[in-house]
Amino acid sequence: MSGISCAYWLCKSLRRSTAQVNIIVLEARNRIGGRTHSVTLQSDTHSAVVDLGATWIEGDLLNPIKEMVEKFGLKYSNGSDLMIERTFDFDGQLITNSELT
Repeated sequence: MSGISCAYWLCKSLRRSTAQVNIIVLEARNRIGGRTHSVTLQSDTHSAVVDLGATWIEGDLLNPIKEMVEKFGLKYSNGSDLMIERTFDFDGQLITNSELT
């Protein structure tokens, strides 16, 4: 998100000037997203999309990621609905807290 965020703010600031600039965002991997990455896990009977990294936006105030999430109308939670944590195995079976430790 840092590359795309940087490009976004650079474009926004350049709109106020008369400069003609092309902006190119380079990625080190063969995909966009850096630490933000979703993968599909699949078994014989189930599949699930799992987010790897960057699944938590830290802080509400003046956070450019939260601003982008709101600007593009993406869904997010402030965490108040996450008070009950449950962990499931790949086949969708609930894992008890005692099994996790």
